[in-house]
Amino acid sequence: MTRIVLFTQKSCAPCKRMIPHLRKLAIDAQVIDCQEHPEIAAKFKVTTTPTLLMLRDGKVVKSTHRSLNEAQLEKWLSTEGA
Repeated sequence: MTRIVLFTQKSCAPCKRMIPHLRKLAIDAQVIDCQEHPEIAAKFKVTTTPTLLMLRDGKVVKSTHRSLNEAQLEKWLSTEGA
């Protein structure tokens, strides 16, 4: 099963801009605040926000560490992970 996870922080404006794009594309992404859940961020070695991960069977198959607009996000989602 493929899951999309967005790591954010309350003070991260680029993170906040990505959430509506995910919703518009009907992507059921899990949004995790790194400050509220540092143990999860550490597990996935998240050091910057926004960090967007594609997980398959619990393993990261694709990631990006920058804000994406709607078109970039759609392209990122449409290409398969490694």
